[in-house]
Amino acid sequence: MVKQIAIHGQRVKLFSSDKGRTWSSNPRSIVAYGQRKQRLCCELQKTFERVDEIQDPEPNSIVELEIRKSRAGN
Repeated sequence: MVKQIAIHGQRVKLFSSDKGRTWSSNPRSIVAYGQRKQRLCCELQKTFERVDEIQDPEPNSIVELEIRKSRAGN
């Protein structure tokens, strides 16, 4: 989106790539903002994928039972 406003009598062209939520007089800053936003979303998604891969240990596993037995003997 593009709009023009007057600041102290001078016409300034403003650009928005997010349907008017944010505005800038520099179209390159809008592109950079979009790229940063997309990169951060991808990084966040990868982080959640790694979290999903982590399995909770089985509460009835042999290793855990052995640890509990050895602690109980102390």
